Amino acid sequence: MLFRSIVSILLVAVLSSSAPLLAQHYSNFMERDTLSGQTWRPQQAFSRADSSLQKLYKYSYFRFADLAAWQAKGTPVQVLEINDNAASRGGWQALRALPKLQRIRLTISNQVYFDSLMQVIGDLPIQTLEIGESFGDGARSSTIIIPATVARLSQLKEVMISGNDPNGLSAGLTSLAGVPSLRTLTIQSLGTPLGPIARIPATLGGLSQLTRLDLTINASQFEGALALGTLTNLERLTINHWGTTILESQRVAVGTALSNLTALRELSIPVTILPDTFNANLAQLRLLNLTSQLLHGKGEKQPDFPQLGPLPGLERLILSNLQVSPALCSYRTLKQLIINNNVIEELPACLGDMRLLEELSVVGSSLKQLPTSLGNLTNLTALSINYTPIDSIPDLFGGMRRLKQLSFSNNQVRYLPPSVSQLTSLTSLEVTNTQLRTLPDDLHKLADLRQLYLHENKLSRLPERIADLKALQFLTLDGNQLTQLPAGMGRLKKLKRLSMAQNRLTQLPGDLALLDSLYHLGIDQNQLTSLPANLGRLQQLRTLNLEKNRLVTLPESLGDLSQLSNLLINENPLVELPLSLGKLDKLKELTIRQTKLKMLPSTIGKLQNLAWLQVSQSDLLTLPTEIGNCSGLQFINLEGNPLIGLPASIGRLKKLLTLTIQGGENGVTKLEELPDSLRYCTELTQVRLGNLPNLAANEAFMTLLALPKLFQLDMVQTPLSQLPLSGWRESNVTMLNLSSNALTELPPALLEAPKLRTISLFENPLPKGVAGSFNHVDQLRVAMAEAGWATLDNLPRKSTHIAEGFIRSSGFHAMKQEWSEAEDDLTKAIGYAPDSVVSPMYAQRAEFYFFRKQFDKSFADIEQALANWPALKLPITMGNAPMSEQTKLTNRALWWWRKSVVRQALGQTDAALADINHTVTLLPPSMSVASSGRNLRYGSGGMPPARLEAMVYTEQGKLLALKNRFLEADSAFSRAMRAYELVPFADPGSHLTIVELGIITGQYARAKTALVRMPERQRQDGFALLAEYLKQAAQVAEGTSTGPDAVAALKTFINNTPGRIAGWSFELFDNWLNRTTLPTDRRDALRELTTLVKERQLKMD
Repeated sequence: MLFRSIVSILLVAVLSSSAPLLAQHYSNFMERDTLSGQTWRPQQAFSRADSSLQKLYKYSYFRFADLAAWQAKGTPVQVLEINDNAASRGGWQALRALPKLQRIRLTISNQVYFDSLMQVIGDLPIQTLEIGESFGDGARSSTIIIPATVARLSQLKEVMISGNDPNGLSAGLTSLAGVPSLRTLTIQSLGTPLGPIARIPATLGGLSQLTRLDLTINASQFEGALALGTLTNLERLTINHWGTTILESQRVAVGTALSNLTALRELSIPVTILPDTFNANLAQLRLLNLTSQLLHGKGEKQPDFPQLGPLPGLERLILSNLQVSPALCSYRTLKQLIINNNVIEELPACLGDMRLLEELSVVGSSLKQLPTSLGNLTNLTALSINYTPIDSIPDLFGGMRRLKQLSFSNNQVRYLPPSVSQLTSLTSLEVTNTQLRTLPDDLHKLADLRQLYLHENKLSRLPERIADLKALQFLTLDGNQLTQLPAGMGRLKKLKRLSMAQNRLTQLPGDLALLDSLYHLGIDQNQLTSLPANLGRLQQLRTLNLEKNRLVTLPESLGDLSQLSNLLINENPLVELPLSLGKLDKLKELTIRQTKLKMLPSTIGKLQNLAWLQVSQSDLLTLPTEIGNCSGLQFINLEGNPLIGLPASIGRLKKLLTLTIQGGENGVTKLEELPDSLRYCTELTQVRLGNLPNLAANEAFMTLLALPKLFQLDMVQTPLSQLPLSGWRESNVTMLNLSSNALTELPPALLEAPKLRTISLFENPLPKGVAGSFNHVDQLRVAMAEAGWATLDNLPRKSTHIAEGFIRSSGFHAMKQEWSEAEDDLTKAIGYAPDSVVSPMYAQRAEFYFFRKQFDKSFADIEQALANWPALKLPITMGNAPMSEQTKLTNRALWWWRKSVVRQALGQTDAALADINHTVTLLPPSMSVASSGRNLRYGSGGMPPARLEAMVYTEQGKLLALKNRFLEADSAFSRAMRAYELVPFADPGSHLTIVELGIITGQYARAKTALVRMPERQRQDGFALLAEYLKQAAQVAEGTSTGPDAVAALKTFINNTPGRIAGWSFELFDNWLNRTTLPTDRRDALRELTTLVKERQLKMD
C-alpha cells in the first residue's frame, strides 16, 4: 500500500507554496453574456499603483472609484463583477456614478457587504443580477440572503443564483417576489452534490411574474415539485437533475406541476423525473428537450422514449441519451428533430412521413445507415449526420430542393452521392474528418453555395470546375492530400477565407491573386518553394500564414498587401525579407520562427502600427537601428537567436511592454550587454532573459530594476552573481525569477521591495534553504535568517507567511535528516501561525512525529489540529484568500484519518476503528464516489476527493480485518479500489494499490486491468519491481501460475532491473496473507514473492 513519508509531505508543502489554489467549480451561467459590454473584474493580487497592468489586464479595477473615473472618461461600465476583496475596500458610493450599469455579478460571502451594496445600487438601471460562488478568492455565498431592498431595482429582469443553502434561498425568493419586473430566474446547485435529497422552496411559488425558470438540482432525490405548478405564467422551463431516477411519488408531483403550466412554450427536462405516463395538456408547447442525464456505460440500455400525450403545437424535439422509438413519428407537426448521443444503429423509416420537418440532426450515435425514406422530406432545410460510423450515403437528395445546410462530419463516408449536386438551394456543405476521396464533378451546380468545409479528408484533387462556385465565401481544405489546385481559382471573386494547410502543394496558381475579397489565406504546412509574384494584388488580405514550407525568399509584391495585419513566416529557410515589408503600414503582428534570417530589413522602421514582433529560433544577429521608429511596438520576442547586440534606438520604444531575449539551439547567444537606453522604456512591465552566458548580468539587472513599471523580471542562466545593495525600496517588481545563476548571497535590502511577491532562486550556489521558490517575501526572510543574512526582529507576532517560511525550512532540514532543527522549525511555525491557519501547522508536526515514531506526540498534535479546525479560514498558500468550505471539510476528514492511523500505531485498535468509521461520515458529500455512479474527481483542496476516500476506506478495511470482520473488510477494500480508480492523473502508487486491493478481495480481473492501465513511463525502477511482483502475485492467487514459475520469473526480473523500492508498505498485504483461505501452496508462494521484493526496499531513517 502506498504511504507518504514526512519528507514527501514536507516537500509538498514547500512546492505548493509557489502555486495558488485553483478553484475547480464552474458554473455555466457565469459565462452567459446576454448584455453587451466587457466585464469589469476586480484585481486580486495587485495594488492600485500597478496601473501599468491595465494594458495587460484590461477591464480590471482595484477600487470602485477607478470605475467612476473610467465612466467619467467616456468608457461605459455596463457589466461589473464584485467579490469580497473588492467590497472590503469600501468606497461603495462610487457605484452610484455608473448610470449605464446593466449587469452585476456579486460573488460575496459577507452578508453585511451584500446588503450595503444592494442599498447603493438600488437606483441603477440594472437588468441582470448574478449571485454566485467566488472563484478567485475562494469565498462562497452559501449563506447569502437576498434582502427586500432588491425591489428597488425597478428594471431588474433576470436573477441568477448559485451556491445558496436552502434557508438562504427560500428567504431570498420571498424578496424577489416583490420585484414585478422580474421575468427570468436561474437557480444553480440546488442541494448538495450527490446529497440524499433537496427541496424546491415553497417560496418559489410566489414568483408568479416569472416567464422563464432554469433550475439545476444536484441531490439524488428532490421534493417540493408542486411549487412549480403555481408559476402559471411560465413560458420556458429548464430542469437539470444530476442524480438517479427519483421516486415515483416525486415523479408524479413533477407531472402534476407541469399539467398546470398551460402557457409553457419551451420545456427542457430529464425523462428520469417524469412519470411513466405523461399526458399533460401542454397545447402551447413548441419546444421539448428530453434528456437522460445519467451516465450509461457501453452495453447499458438508455431510457426509452417516454409515453407523451398529444402535443398538437410541438415544433422542435431534442432527444439526448435516449432510445429512439417510432412513436416520435406521431408528432407530425415537428419542424426540428435533434437526436444526440444515442446508441441507435438505424433511424425509424417513418421519419420520412414527417413532411413538415425542416431540420434533422443526428450527432453521436451508432448509426450505420440512413433510411431511403428521408428522401421524402422535401421541406428539409438542414441535415446533419455527424460523429457516427456511417460509411455510405444513399442517393436520396433529389427531392430536397430546399436544403440549405448539409453536414456529414466525423464519420467514415468515402463518397458523396451524385444527387448532392441537385441541391440548388444549398448554401453550406460540410464534410470534414471523414474518408472522403473525391467530390462530384458537377459540384459546381451548387450556385448558392457560400461555405464549403472539406478539411481532414483524403482528397487528392478538386473538381476542375470548382471555380464556378461563384457565391463561395469560405473554403477549407486543410489536412488533405492535394498536390495542386485546379485552374481558374481566381474566378472565386467572393471568396473571403481560403485555408489549405497540411497538404502537398508545391506551387500556387498565379490567378490566386485575383481573389479580390480574400481576407485570410492559410497555406501553411505545404511544400511551397515560392509564391506568385503578383501576390500583392490581394488588396483585402488581412492574415497570411506561410508556416512550414520551403520558402527561401518572398516576392517584393508582398509590400503591396495594404490591409495585411498578421503575417506568420515560421519554419521556412528564409535568408532575407523584401525591403517592401516596410510598406505594410497596417501590419500589427509579425511572427518569424525557425528561419535563417540574420537581419531584418531597415524598412521595418516604417511599421508604425506594428505591436508584436517575434523573431525566434533563427540566425538573427541584431535588430536594425530603425527599429526605434516602430512607435507602436509593445511586445518583442527574440528567443533562440545568436544575438551579438541590440541597437540603442530600442530606448525610443515608449509603448514597449514585454521584452524576451533567450539563447537557443542555433548557437550560443553572444549578447554581452543590454543597451543603457532601455531605461527609457518606461512602460516595460515584463522582461525575460535566459541562457545568456556572456551577458554583463549584474549591470543589466541594475538597469532593469530601475524601470518604474516593471512587474516581472526573469534572468535565468546568466552570469548574475550579485544583486544590488540598494534601490529595492523604489522598485515595483512583483515577480522575480533568478534561477540558474551564480548568486552566492542575497542582500538584506532585497526584503525591502514593497511589492515583491514571488521569487525563484533555484540552481544558484546558495544555501539549500534559500535556493528555491518563495511566494512571499516573508518566506524568503525566514530562509535568509537561517543563512545569517537577515533577522526576524520587529516582525508581527502572528504571520501566516512567516509560519509558511518555517514550514518550508523544516522540510529542508528533514531532507538532510536534521530532525531536531526540523522539529524546532515546525514548532516556530505553530507559534507564528494565526488561529485561522494553526490547525494545518499542528497537522504537519503530527506527520513529522508519526514518521519519527513518536506516536504519543503525533496523537497530541492531531488532536490540536482538530480542536483548532473550526477556526480554519486561510490556507497556507493563499495569503489573505478565504479557504473554501470544501477544502476545510476535506482537511477535517484527512486529519481524522490520520488520528485513526496514529491510534493503530499506539495499539488502540478499537479506538482506531471507531475513529475511521467516524471519518467515513465526515467525507464531504461531493466525495461519495465509491457509493455513487458519478465521478466527482476533483475537489477545491490540494487532494483529489477520490484519493482521500480511497485512503479512508483502505484504512477501514485494514482495521475491520484485524477484528476478524472479513466480509465488511472486503467491502471497504472494494470501495477503496473504486475510489482509487477515479483518482485523476493517478500516480504509480495509486495504480499499484488498486492491483493490491484487487488481489486481496479476489477481483483479479480488476487487478489485471489496473496493471494494463498503468502507463509505461511509470514503470521505472522500484515501481517496475512492484508492478512485476503484483503481477506474479495476482497470477498465483488466481491459480493461473504456479508458485515456482512465479518465483523464478520474479527473480529473473529483479536481477535485470535496477532501483530500490521506496514509499510502499507491505503491512496490508502481510495482514491479508495471515488470514486468507487460499491453499497453502499459494500462500507460501505469495510469502516468498513478498520476501524477494522486500529485499529491494529502501530502508528509511
